[in-house]
Formats: sequence, C-alpha cells, structure tokens
Amino acid sequence: MAEALAGGTPVFEWIHKQPSGRLIPTEVRLLRLPAEGQNLIRASIIDNSERRQAERALRESEAKFRALFEGSSHGVVLHDETTLLK
Repeated sequence: MAEALAGGTPVFEWIHKQPSGRLIPTEVRLLRLPAEGQNLIRASIIDNSERRQAERALRESEAKFRALFEGSSHGVVLHDETTLLK
C-alpha cells in the first residue's frame, strides 16, 4: 500500500480463498488514483489459474523431453514441417 501511495505500481501474487475453501492464485496490481485530499488506491485482481496450469504442463513436457534425450543411447530426431533437427 505504501508503495502505491508513493506513486509506484506494485504487482504481486496472492492466493484468495473462496467461502467454499477453494484457493485461487491471482495477480494483484495496485495503482494510486488522483484524488484531491484523499488516498485512493485501485486494485486489479486477475485469476491466474489457467496460466499456472499451462506453466505446470509446460514444465512437465520439458521434463519428459529432457528425460527422453538424456536417457537415450541412440540418436533422437525431431521433425516438423519446416526443419529437421538431429
């Protein structure tokens, strides 16, 4: 709050808990609003659930490919429509 009141734009991650107990990972952005004689701060809260799931899937995929390459005693060839990698 102090950083936002000083004119900064702090961004941080936060875990919100719904009344049901479900935890929601979020990104919070704070911004001081111009107001004569008042300290007003706007908070934008963005649900990061999908991003976190995508990041986890990417890490798992990278770990599988790394294990495949490191564990292979034979050559491995990756092929896509534009290039051929060995």
